[in-house]
Amino acid sequence: MVLNWIPEEREVYLIGDTEYACREVVRHLPKRIIFVGPMCMDAALNDPPPTYNGIGRPREKGKCRRSPEQLAATKRIRWKSHRLMLYGRYVTVLMKTQVCLWYRVAGSKLVRMVVTRDPKGRIEDRAYFITDAQKNVGDIALTFSLRWTREEVRML
Repeated sequence: MVLNWIPEEREVYLIGDTEYACREVVRHLPKRIIFVGPMCMDAALNDPPPTYNGIGRPREKGKCRRSPEQLAATKRIRWKSHRLMLYGRYVTVLMKTQVCLWYRVAGSKLVRMVVTRDPKGRIEDRAYFITDAQKNVGDIALTFSLRWTREEVRML
């Protein structure tokens, strides 16, 4: 119903916590609704399926990718430092990212997953995803941080 009030050319961001980052919500969203939320660190991630060669049933997903936990642990992919405005102040965050399928939750939609690390070690590593794989890692962290601001305003 809300989408009927918004012009069709506009993207709509839906920011959710762990309870909403599930197949019942994410998999069936219209294309112009972009979901941003947390991802479990042991999520099973895959490449997109290979092109169909006409033999047998088409594959739904490709080769396995690193889980967020494995991506954080690997030394083959370097952490990139980003200075972002999060929760009203500038902070430095280390990030690793990959575009993949999270088939269990998003079905055949490609997602961009990002693992964040506090360089000072105060907060444990966390993973987030966005259903628009073209967005950059800063968009994911910034958009998810807006969730807290909205909740604070709503509670006042």
